[in-house]
Amino acid sequence: SVFGGDNNRVVAILGDAMLERHALVVDDLPSKREYLRHRTAVELPRGTIIDTAATTAQAFALMAERRYAYAVVDYDIDARNGADVIRELRRRSPHARVTLATARTEGGSFEEAEADAMVAGADVALSTYSENFEQDFSASLAA
Repeated sequence: SVFGGDNNRVVAILGDAMLERHALVVDDLPSKREYLRHRTAVELPRGTIIDTAATTAQAFALMAERRYAYAVVDYDIDARNGADVIRELRRRSPHARVTLATARTEGGSFEEAEADAMVAGADVALSTYSENFEQDFSASLAA
């Protein structure tokens, strides 16, 4: 071996290094997904690879492929919601920094979505309607 022996150890070390370079943005609305992707790119270190998903199925498929250090998740996505994504993310990437970023919930309040997301494992829940959203979003990824 070029690395002098234990290839699995090298892969594990490289895998851990790559963990800090992947982020996931999940939102069903294309314009909001692109906005959150852009805001995430601005806030995270240069070179961070940002994956996006429009559905919970897409998010689950991406999570099966890699671990994430950061995730930004909407609440109202499709038949499943952001809390479902957050629970799976916590199972696969337990150390990820997870931000719920939602404008509203269909038939529910922000507070209900916030409570559901926090129980699922979100680190912070933000309303995109907040006048302090950009500042709070920056802080949520830096913490």
